[in-house]
Amino acid sequence: MSTVSPSYAKEIQTPAFGEHLDGTLRKQSGKLVGILNGIDSEVYNPATDQNLAYNYDTKNLAGKAKDKKALQDEMHLPKRTDPLFAMVSRLTRQKGADLLVDALENFLVQNNVQVVVLGTGDQDLEEDLSSLQDRFPGQLAVRIDFDEGLAQRILCRRRLLHDAKCL
Repeated sequence: MSTVSPSYAKEIQTPAFGEHLDGTLRKQSGKLVGILNGIDSEVYNPATDQNLAYNYDTKNLAGKAKDKKALQDEMHLPKRTDPLFAMVSRLTRQKGADLLVDALENFLVQNNVQVVVLGTGDQDLEEDLSSLQDRFPGQLAVRIDFDEGLAQRILCRRRLLHDAKCL
């Protein structure tokens, strides 16, 4: 048996999250494994990713700023030095897209930031994000689509800082 992460595999073995199956899951715990969702660091490596306009690594960061500008161009955002936040996801409540929609307006009003969203999903969430994009054209860029190359360009920008390949 597999779950979406090691922590979830542990959680579902408790009464709080096991939905009355926790006892059975604990008895079968030797067969239960959590496979962590995450970014493939070989595919999403900014030093070698062919989807990026400019490659970079920990020894030469020059390409990182150039990639940000290229992404801003592609997403029709003005070239600014403000932080750029990104989300590549199915736009569903299960993935938290509704939480993003609920918080995004205040976040954009209160902060000098840019946000890029890529994905498809629930029509009402897609429409809400598109409406927010119309209201915040210099800060929010939404692409309702599945585009693997664009996803890689976005994800290389937002890689976790503790990963040596991610800058």
